[in-house]
Amino acid sequence: MSPPSMRPMSGRSDLQEIKNRANHTADE
Repeated sequence: MSPPSMRPMSGRSDLQEIKNRANHTADE
């Protein structure tokens, strides 16, 4: 779990990661 600023492709992947995290939280 690295910060978005450290990611090479920040932006679209960022949004998707946030959505994934939200999904995981909603799932749990």
